[in-house]
Amino acid sequence: MGIFLRRGIIIPPNHPLFGFLYGDLRIMATPGRRLVESKTSSIPTDLSKSKIDIYASTDNGKTWKYVSNVAIGGVAIPNNGLTQIWEPFLMYNPRNRKLVCYYSDQRANTTHGQNLVHQSTADLKKWGPIIDDVAYPISTDRPGMPTTAKLPNGDYIYAYKYGGGPGFSTYQFPVYYRLSKGPEAFSPTPGIQLNTPDGVVQNGSPYVVWTPYGIRETWDAMVSHCNPRDKELYQKSDGSGGKWILIAGAGKLPPSTNNDVTISVIDLAQYKT
Repeated sequence: MGIFLRRGIIIPPNHPLFGFLYGDLRIMATPGRRLVESKTSSIPTDLSKSKIDIYASTDNGKTWKYVSNVAIGGVAIPNNGLTQIWEPFLMYNPRNRKLVCYYSDQRANTTHGQNLVHQSTADLKKWGPIIDDVAYPISTDRPGMPTTAKLPNGDYIYAYKYGGGPGFSTYQFPVYYRLSKGPEAFSPTPGIQLNTPDGVVQNGSPYVVWTPYGIRETWDAMVSHCNPRDKELYQKSDGSGGKWILIAGAGKLPPSTNNDVTISVIDLAQYKT
């Protein structure tokens, strides 16, 4: 898989990319130039290693240049005891003018099946130390797929799946989230399981964003994810609870026999009050 753009595509030889674009980093670019950045999980076709690489474009994606490597891990197979890294997510931290890369990390494999960490950079070239965001004491637990968003009250929300989360008779991946005053301070905050009022436990791969459209009482934080119910959910922007609104979403990966992907569009303006 590559990063498809209006005018360009990034594909290093024999390293399929799984990633997304982080646009318009003017504040980290040369004065007068617009920087568009992409972070990728760069994995060779034989799955022999896992890398998180940074590419940048100053011409709106027409051409791309390799900038730096965030981290390198082992064999790209999701088994406990191995040392792979993957599932990166980027966010700019305006408080210290650094770009933060969150990702799933199995390198501490003597104590954790997988935990969530982040590293940050001020120049896109040198990356700081590894900081833990989410780690659980049971070695087979696998929190993964972190995404973050800034909320209108200035706080930050951090969504992830909790592999091995409590309350199930079988191994499941319930969706959790954390709230923090800053984008690099999620470790001390408690994880909150994402459930609907009718008792549906959301299970799958979360992706959290904020939308300015209020849905009664400022319900403007959105968590979108893939699970057997295939839903997207909306909740109050401060994470304080209340109802969740469910909207149909995409398919489910193998071993499911049905991975159909649908496109769901909803006019949020109709919910403004």
